[in-house]
Amino acid sequence: MTAKPDPNLGQAMLARAGDLAHAMLAKGQTVHVASGVTPNGNSCTVIYGIGWMAEPLKDLGAAFVRKVADMRAEASNN
Repeated sequence: MTAKPDPNLGQAMLARAGDLAHAMLAKGQTVHVASGVTPNGNSCTVIYGIGWMAEPLKDLGAAFVRKVADMRAEASNN
């Protein structure tokens, strides 16, 4: 994991977001969290923010990714 975005992964995530965003709009939701196990058995949490929640959630996610990258770098130095 790095704090640098992966354009290919980002595009893959956004390509799958259209139907989810449409369903969220139909229910009047601007943010939603889903946590569980993927079909191939990996634990996973996904957070979608649309409309006015897109930017605040992006900033929160970017800060979280930087923190995890810092924690991993610190652990590898020890």
